[in-house]
Amino acid sequence: MGIDITVITYDHPLWDKTIIFSENCSWKAGSYLAKMMRNKEFS
Repeated sequence: MGIDITVITYDHPLWDKTIIFSENCSWKAGSYLAKMMRNKEFS
């Protein structure tokens, strides 16, 4: 059992899925992270 950590950038296949997940997660900062990712202010 372990954790997989993947570094992603704008062109990574998981970029958009990560934004969607962040928008809908229970973590308070999730929506802020999603907004920053959409605006390419976070990578």
